[in-house]
Amino acid sequence: MCESRDIDKFCTIFELINPEATGFHGNVSTRVMFLYNRLENRSEFKVLGKGMPKELDSRIQEWLKKNFDINKMLYGIRHPVVDATDLN
Repeated sequence: MCESRDIDKFCTIFELINPEATGFHGNVSTRVMFLYNRLENRSEFKVLGKGMPKELDSRIQEWLKKNFDINKMLYGIRHPVVDATDLN
């Protein structure tokens, strides 16, 4: 019996906490939207902080792309808070 599953589309919003682990200084705790589409081979992070400077927004997105385990998000997340220390 096979117990695997595939997720074709996924969207979630989570709170990214513990900014020290990201290497960014100051309060960068923010909400992030993660979009995934397996059929289009696309995954994307969008920082939802309206007052976030564009440069910091881009740096957070790049950091998430580099450090984020997409499978953990798709198959393992149980709470809408992601602690950055868990991603390193």
